[in-house]
Amino acid sequence: MNVRVLLVEDHELVRSGIQTMLERDPRVEVVGGAANGAEGIEMARRFRPDIVLMDIQMPILNGIDATRQIVRELPNTKVIMLTMHDAETHDLQALNAGAVGYLHKNTNPDDLLRAVHTVAKGDPYLSPESTRRLITSVQTTGTSGRKPGNGDALTEREIELLRYLAKGLKTKQIATEVGLSESHVRSQLSNAYAKLEVSGAAQAVAHAVEKKLI
Repeated sequence: MNVRVLLVEDHELVRSGIQTMLERDPRVEVVGGAANGAEGIEMARRFRPDIVLMDIQMPILNGIDATRQIVRELPNTKVIMLTMHDAETHDLQALNAGAVGYLHKNTNPDDLLRAVHTVAKGDPYLSPESTRRLITSVQTTGTSGRKPGNGDALTEREIELLRYLAKGLKTKQIATEVGLSESHVRSQLSNAYAKLEVSGAAQAVAHAVEKKLI
């Protein structure tokens, strides 16, 4: 089954270039392109894509606010944020809005496709640089920008899995490391996210660092 992708990017030339990169892969179907966040929300409602590739800075409605609304209305649609900026604040804002992936626009085509397929399978996708910035930001400021949930309720196993996430491992890799099935690891991580009151891996890692659990 193809991964259905919606592009939300205000620069038509950039949007066209991203579409060309995605269409190199016959398993990816680009269902539409929007020029601003408000248009992106409407197209997401219409097409119900698997993945939205979302620019951050756009006219009318920015990518952060558009992501927040899409995630709230369409929980089965996952958002990967695209940015030209290397800033911790953008990382945190995107993830706190509900994005499960974060990519720089200068990423190469193979990494872009890898991110799309990774997120489509249910895993988050952050570049190593983004993960390092997130952890550094939380360690420096002492806050992830959201009120954390009850980290004290995490089990030793859940904390162990979060440590692997912080190293950049995907679910399948973690399962191999700890000798559990991939589905069991997903279940354990979901429990950890619920306890921390976060929506995904990057937020969970940020909060675990904030609470000095990892």
